[in-house]
Amino acid sequence: MHLPIKLVCRKTTRKDGTSPIYIQYCFRPDKRILLNSKIYIPPKYWNKRFLRISNELPPGFGCASELNEKLDRLIRNVEDIVYYARKKNITDELPLLKRSFNQSDDGPSVDTIVMQAESYVLNKCTQTNFDLYCQIDDYIKSKERKVCKDMPRIYRNMKEHLKAFEEFRHKPITIEGLDLNFYEEFVDFLTFDYIQRRRKNHIICCVC
Repeated sequence: MHLPIKLVCRKTTRKDGTSPIYIQYCFRPDKRILLNSKIYIPPKYWNKRFLRISNELPPGFGCASELNEKLDRLIRNVEDIVYYARKKNITDELPLLKRSFNQSDDGPSVDTIVMQAESYVLNKCTQTNFDLYCQIDDYIKSKERKVCKDMPRIYRNMKEHLKAFEEFRHKPITIEGLDLNFYEEFVDFLTFDYIQRRRKNHIICCVC
């Protein structure tokens, strides 16, 4: 399977006249990541056609063949991490890729990369905050640039409705408790008991 991974060297240079070579991975057309290989060369010695460092690179910037070998190794590392993420059904590969790639600059073995990836997955699972409202806040944040400007407000209103229902029934709302019975009780609350805020006169929010 061909992965959307390629090498990129931009024309924009640093003060010393060099530019970093990046490994670009397109997770989606609208979501990509640039991983710094920490190899810096003057852009004119980058072969755009073959995506390689030109053999004409002055020795002061390193040996072209050795640098190209290192780039090949780093690309293989990225491929290994992405394949592992897909095997484990990790929906967002970018945090894992960024973390593992930063540790793989010296080209460890595939087993080492996989071990690092497994450690990342384990830590992520143990650190996940299962508080319902934290999850809602994270969801709102992830959608702010992907939905119309009014949708985050609607999401926040929904969060207020849940908090009001929690107070009404004197029982915390948990992710584990989100089932059909909860849904029916929540709809009944919104239909008959929920009083809209910021109103001079109390209005029951009727759900049809």
